[in-house]
Amino acid sequence: LGNSTETVASASIIGLTSQAEPAVSAIGATEITLPHSDALHLAVSTREAPFALQCADRNPGASAGRTNVTWHYRSSNQLSWQSLDASSANGLLRDLAKDPNKVHLAPLAFQPGTFHLFRAVAAFDMRPTLAPRPHVVFRVAVEPLPQVKVYIIGPRLASQCDFELEAEVWDPVRPTAPKEDFQFSWICSSVVQVGEH
Repeated sequence: LGNSTETVASASIIGLTSQAEPAVSAIGATEITLPHSDALHLAVSTREAPFALQCADRNPGASAGRTNVTWHYRSSNQLSWQSLDASSANGLLRDLAKDPNKVHLAPLAFQPGTFHLFRAVAAFDMRPTLAPRPHVVFRVAVEPLPQVKVYIIGPRLASQCDFELEAEVWDPVRPTAPKEDFQFSWICSSVVQVGEH
């Protein structure tokens, strides 16, 4: 009272810095379009949040442990995420990368004209938390299958003569595929050339 120079202040803590999680970011684009004959390469980088950890532990330089990255997968017709390891049961989505921060899927892993989501989630292995885990989502669009091109090689001859035709196929998705991999359906039609009556 009177001319007192003292004052009282109060403060409330809005959140716990002890729930700080590592930061995760994509290496390269997160919107990807590729032919189904191409391999898929995804990668992320992680780092700790040093200032949050110092405040939380009151111990500058302390680490919350190793940063773990887990990958999840969801196709366009799925409502929920599942681990990439579980999704690899069909063999085509088997991750070939040795680095846990990367994903490498072999060519032909996806059907042409499909859409897929991959999510990388980062967390410390020694700091359980209820806070949302930081993550990066990659969106992968697979191009439709190009039309197979067929070339017919045959001679010019009179209508009463026998002839033989040979078909050559070039598939832009599998340019070295053997001809035995293709099935042929032959159709014959009459073509009237210019000058004929």
